[in-house]
Amino acid sequence: MAGLKRPEDFDVWKLAWALKRQVFAFTATPPATGDRRYCDDIRRAARAGPDLVAEGYYRFNPREFHRFLNDSKASIGEVRNQLLHAKDERLMSDQEFLDMMSLADRAIGAATSLQAYLRTCSKKAEHPRTGRHKRANKEPATREPESEPVCRRPRMDRSTFHRF
Repeated sequence: MAGLKRPEDFDVWKLAWALKRQVFAFTATPPATGDRRYCDDIRRAARAGPDLVAEGYYRFNPREFHRFLNDSKASIGEVRNQLLHAKDERLMSDQEFLDMMSLADRAIGAATSLQAYLRTCSKKAEHPRTGRHKRANKEPATREPESEPVCRRPRMDRSTFHRF
């Protein structure tokens, strides 16, 4: 994560953004334009995916970033469900459906991989009992640049799903 300076650098954000663009293009053409409520619902869900990645990234806390990635995956999952609805209603071609479903699945996979990485980040910046940052509201007059969180590769020999 040392080379990633903004949320747009993450694969999960790039995939979610590409999905959002395809959803907006699809909902701007007939026959999808005939169902305004459907268009609003899928666009809202598609927009939320990359927005939540960015919001979590700017929290500058691995635990909060992890939580926002959960919300992002939920929004992308909602897009998947809306795509199934569109296919049933014959609002899109089979190729459009497959392309967007593939993007959604890849975005969810990238978020899951990033969450596995975030679970390995050290918690030394947090208060040991409360889990809050020690200097949450107190900035020193001068301060050294903070180092990146120390992370290790996730262990694959045991379940890491509920480590928080």
